Amino acid sequence: QKAVMERPSFRIYDGDEKLFLNFPNKNGLVSVSANVIPQVWKNMLYREHEEGKGGGLYLLLEFLDLLKEGGTELIKALIKGSNLTSEPPLVQRAKELVRKLQEEGM
Repeated sequence: QKAVMERPSFRIYDGDEKLFLNFPNKNGLVSVSANVIPQVWKNMLYREHEEGKGGGLYLLLEFLDLLKEGGTELIKALIKGSNLTSEPPLVQRAKELVRKLQEEGM
């Protein structure tokens, strides 16, 4: 805290997306999921009303849980964007969540 109090230009970048969504700050966030679903994050962060605290937020939190569970393999599959019918259930669920987030206007 001392470094922050004495140096107003000092910034802290967090890597915990779920914590950031629950307690947004002006410092910043290093986000893996923002690279996977950038439009969703953009819409979430630039909303001017409280709708972001509704269903879309819970879908995004569930998506973050899936990313943690699936790790780099899930991230690669989502970035690659394949539409194979033989995708693992985790990839299918993540894509379903992305679709729902987009339908929510996120």
